[in-house]
Amino acid sequence: MTLVRDSYYPGRLVVIDGISGTGKTLLNGLISLFGDSHLPFFSYIIEQLCVTNHLKHLDDEVVNILLKLQIDQKRYDHQIGREVNLRPRDLSSLLRSSKKIEYVNNFLTKDGAHAESMIYKKPKNLIVVTHQLLQASSILEDIYGDSMVRIHAMRHPAYLYDHWLSCVGLIARSLRDFTPWIKFNGEIIPWFLHDELELKSFKNLSDSDKAAICVIKLSENAMSFHRAFKLKPNYLAFDFENFVLNPSEYLAKSRDILGVYNPRKVANYLSREKVPRLHINSGRSRKIYHRYGSKNLNSQNNQRNDYNQKIDQVKKSVSREYRNRYIEVINEYESAFGLWFE
Repeated sequence: MTLVRDSYYPGRLVVIDGISGTGKTLLNGLISLFGDSHLPFFSYIIEQLCVTNHLKHLDDEVVNILLKLQIDQKRYDHQIGREVNLRPRDLSSLLRSSKKIEYVNNFLTKDGAHAESMIYKKPKNLIVVTHQLLQASSILEDIYGDSMVRIHAMRHPAYLYDHWLSCVGLIARSLRDFTPWIKFNGEIIPWFLHDELELKSFKNLSDSDKAAICVIKLSENAMSFHRAFKLKPNYLAFDFENFVLNPSEYLAKSRDILGVYNPRKVANYLSREKVPRLHINSGRSRKIYHRYGSKNLNSQNNQRNDYNQKIDQVKKSVSREYRNRYIEVINEYESAFGLWFE
């Protein structure tokens, strides 16, 4: 007896991926305005399957089938308005989306054969948001090929430090961390450090060094991933700094990849998110963003000073063992995307 799923519903799969803290929440609402798209959603089970396969604990054939099942189920659920996030405070909530009327209609539509016929008649982009899958998402491309679109959220590594320092105590410890953990050298560590052979003891590191090694390793992976995909037609990197200061080029590329958009809706959405802005951190004031050390700065001098303060913070907080490597990933990022101030 063999498991099989030899076909799946039509429509493109759009994966918004990136290191935690790179601005994926900002992109969720924006990307859903391009083409004919469903409401973006987070799926830990899709992440878990990809990671488990990447670590070679589940073979390709089994994960291939399970991922097709998960994604087909999500397409069907969207079509009938099932399992929609209605929490008013969640940034991914339907209540914060421009698609409220569409989903109310979906709540009231017929399910079964009628819903399935609509999926075939009018295929839509299915947008899944994931956390630092990067290379672990390769099995999704094996399945969906050219019908898969990758949106890669990226951010300067020095500006990720505060975010990771604020949450590193939960990683591979808290039951609210729904990412896979692994046992390495007798201790529990985050899955993405599985090949970090020089890591002696993650649990004995200071929080500063824990945050540093997470940002370093993930930034190295992100830059490697970007180099491998940057010339592919279904890939688009949103480097946070340049995007929030000057979004026009990114909107044009998104249109070319995902389809047409309503300029008024996009303009309204970006206006609410304060894009374009005068300083990269001068976005909306939300509690979740306070961990980034956001400030309402707008002069070129303030931007330069803010940048220098972030670099100095890394140099002073991170031990010598990881400091030089942190600077290396900073230099690599700047080599690819430049600096956003004169």
